[in-house]
Amino acid sequence: MNETIQNEFLKVTIDPLGAQLKSVTDGICEYLWPGDPNLWKGTAPVLFPFIGRLYGKTYRYQGKEYEMPLHGFLSKSVLESEKLAENKIRYRLNANAETKKMYPFDFQAGVEYRLEERKLTVCFFVKNRGKEPMYFVFGGHPGFRLPLEENLSFEDYKLCFEAGNAPQRVLFSSESLTDSVVPYSIENGEIPLRHSLFDDEAIVLKNAGKSVKIISEKGTRGIQVDFPDFPYVGFWHVPKTEAGYVCVEPWTGLPGRQGIVEELETMQDRTVLEPGKEYRNQWAITFFV
Repeated sequence: MNETIQNEFLKVTIDPLGAQLKSVTDGICEYLWPGDPNLWKGTAPVLFPFIGRLYGKTYRYQGKEYEMPLHGFLSKSVLESEKLAENKIRYRLNANAETKKMYPFDFQAGVEYRLEERKLTVCFFVKNRGKEPMYFVFGGHPGFRLPLEENLSFEDYKLCFEAGNAPQRVLFSSESLTDSVVPYSIENGEIPLRHSLFDDEAIVLKNAGKSVKIISEKGTRGIQVDFPDFPYVGFWHVPKTEAGYVCVEPWTGLPGRQGIVEELETMQDRTVLEPGKEYRNQWAITFFV
């Protein structure tokens, strides 16, 4: 059963399956993509312990191969919930027999959602309960509904970035695996949205700053995503469609590389968590009118 947190400004609905956001509304506007099995059934999956695909859906750890689904398993797991306050809730997943078939670590991972006025903070945590270092990446994948106002279109919106950055684009192979990194020009700090932007899959950027806004000069409602401790941010909707949403995805790492069965201990951009230690990172979404 879905659960809610709220304050005087916003009501947020979360599904314990994956601790996935299902709705963010101020009573007038729904900001979140509702999911559509004909386009993309997701709404805002939490990605852990891998992001994207692995070559052959496989990685290697200590000489043994493991299979891992797209974006890891947290989004496909039911998490325990704890309501901390009217505006705050926490979800947890403990390692179990099923997770250890895919990921041989003893851990607790989870996410906490906290509302403050029109800002939703998403805090992700991992505890290493085992005797070996553990390796992971995580990320967010929320889809925001566009347009947010009547008489506007998807193309009326743009992505606005902080000044002074020199972004690079991560290119992907035909199998959506990491290939190479090239400079990416953002004119005047803006990317005008159009559906064809995503015809070749996601736009994933490095060195793009720590914040991005989705706004339209023809309207007032918009969204700001802050990701101060994430080296990558992706933008996506289903390729070659006119889907009415855009995903903004803070990532701590990248998918697997083309043609390589990755060794987990040496895989690029992994976070290493020593036994007994806890990792925390957070990002935030502000919904404005």
